[in-house]
Amino acid sequence: MVKNQAIKPSVKVYQNYLLLRIHKICIIVLMDKLNKKSLIVGLTGIPGSGKSKVSGMLAQHGAIIVDVDLAGRWVVEENKNVLEQIRQTFGDAVFIGDELDRRKLGALIFADQNMRDKLNRIVHPVMLQRVDDLINESLKTGHAPYIVVDAALIFELGLDKKVDVTVTVSSPIEICIKRAMQRDGLGREQVMQRIKSQLPQEEKIRRADYVLRNDGDRGNLEKEVKKLHNRLLEWPN
Repeated sequence: MVKNQAIKPSVKVYQNYLLLRIHKICIIVLMDKLNKKSLIVGLTGIPGSGKSKVSGMLAQHGAIIVDVDLAGRWVVEENKNVLEQIRQTFGDAVFIGDELDRRKLGALIFADQNMRDKLNRIVHPVMLQRVDDLINESLKTGHAPYIVVDAALIFELGLDKKVDVTVTVSSPIEICIKRAMQRDGLGREQVMQRIKSQLPQEEKIRRADYVLRNDGDRGNLEKEVKKLHNRLLEWPN
């Protein structure tokens, strides 16, 4: 009597099975990548802290930079409705022809809180919409390790609620003042007005998820930025 023997699957069956498993794994990995949202980093610091320099170094590491200052500049240069509201509020004295004299306007608003509040009510809503648009455009690219929202007023504008992690660049106050004076061609009093228009550096440090110390040495700064970059690559979304 011949006993029944189990039929062994052929090599081809094994190959098809393995190909199917590999295909499923590839789909899972691909879907994970598609569903993973890029990390959004809010970068801030008082004038002269070195925030913009850090932003530039992070860009060299592959980050997409959304510059809120540039977004604000775009608004007052390109949005005719905003320009008209500024003219009606502050007069022709802050214009050269049809173009806004940003230096004159800056001197006016940083010397007067009431004037600054009036300008903010005109500019900030449009600027924040522009920032949202830039972030959304950046998210669609999907090729950057993370997106950096570079903004002096991260906390003041509520942008900390739109990012995943906040980073404050800090530096000794006297170094900040000296840098800002040299960079912007301003006097000490003018720089102090700009610093006082923001949250104190200590408060920015307290609120941040990560603090990057900038002691003024470029070599040390590059090392600190590299540490930050590596930390951001590991940061959970």
